[in-house]
Amino acid sequence: MMNDELKLSLTAKQKRATSQRKKKEFEPYEIDIKGKKLWQIYLGSKVTERNGNMVRILNRRTFADKREAMSFAEHLRIQKINHGTAAMSITDRLRSEAVEAQHLLEPHGISLIEAVRSFVTNLENVKKSKDINGAVSDYISGVKTDGRSPRYLGDLRYRLGRFSRDFPDRNLASVTTTDLENWLRSLGVGAVSRNSFRRRLSGLFEYGVARGWCPSNPVSKVAIAREHEAPVGILSPEELARLLENAGESTLPYWAIGAFAGLRSAELERLEWREVHFDRNLVEVSAAKAKTAQRRFVEIQPALAKWLEPYRSRCGKICPKNLRRLLLEDRERAQLSKWPPNALRHSFATYHLTHFEDAGKTALALGHTSPAIVFAHYRELVLPQTAAKYWAIRPVEETGVIALLA
Repeated sequence: MMNDELKLSLTAKQKRATSQRKKKEFEPYEIDIKGKKLWQIYLGSKVTERNGNMVRILNRRTFADKREAMSFAEHLRIQKINHGTAAMSITDRLRSEAVEAQHLLEPHGISLIEAVRSFVTNLENVKKSKDINGAVSDYISGVKTDGRSPRYLGDLRYRLGRFSRDFPDRNLASVTTTDLENWLRSLGVGAVSRNSFRRRLSGLFEYGVARGWCPSNPVSKVAIAREHEAPVGILSPEELARLLENAGESTLPYWAIGAFAGLRSAELERLEWREVHFDRNLVEVSAAKAKTAQRRFVEIQPALAKWLEPYRSRCGKICPKNLRRLLLEDRERAQLSKWPPNALRHSFATYHLTHFEDAGKTALALGHTSPAIVFAHYRELVLPQTAAKYWAIRPVEETGVIALLA
């Protein structure tokens, strides 16, 4: 009973003391500690657990100088007006950390609250993001549904698959521009291939932004590698004639259409005989098979008409199975060990522009939107008489063997 009365008495005293101090909130009051006059400021209280009991802890700040105490009290009053009572009860440790954090941020011109908000936003983005492997899989499935070509899908799987393998246990939102720049530089590939990786990554992150997996596309700030463009490589009339002479029966249309109509290799591989309109002297490149997704028609020149004459009744795809192997065998028989990139298309553009002297017509056949590209890459590369020789290549029958007149 005595203990209970004592507890009640102490509680009452604590309440009175707290009440008195609340009246003096942010007002320094004088105290005496071991005969020394000091000044204290009441900073509020908090309830905490101690030894299994809930107790209220009073928080005070002690000063040796009254003016210093008065200055600190004024600072507290301003803080309370601006931030409420919560700011008054922060611990010394929290206050120390805040000061240190602000010191670290000052050289960057960022306030503590800005840094915290940015950190929390990034943390929330990471939590709701998708792992890279899953994002890549979803993206490729979506691209496949959109009807992209098997060749494009294969390139996408290769490049994004490599990215996914090199960033295990990461999600899309955690990848930064610096991460991507370092990774692209580490690939050890040329500028053209590096920029291809960059384009595929950009498509992936744009897909992620649209689905809320990342707040922005970090690829947009990745520098594009400078491509040093080499002069276009073309075949001489003699080399093309030798190639056609040594071509197999199933691959001859591929070589002839590429050389005399200028289709891209991917467009050639998708081409069907029903799209070669012998009656109208036109080769049709449908929107679904064109790189630019725009339908175009290429005029069948007399040279091409002669080479395709034996194939007028064909149907189905123009290119045979095992095309790559068969094309390589043709080149080996023609002794063409050096093969410039896009040799057929570049040869067509060069000789067409020189021979017909119509950049607009050449651009239209190539599927370019402007003759400027044609002038930039193919103008004045060969002499007119050399171009005339190219377009005069014809097959003739001699005892059942194809010979060439050039």
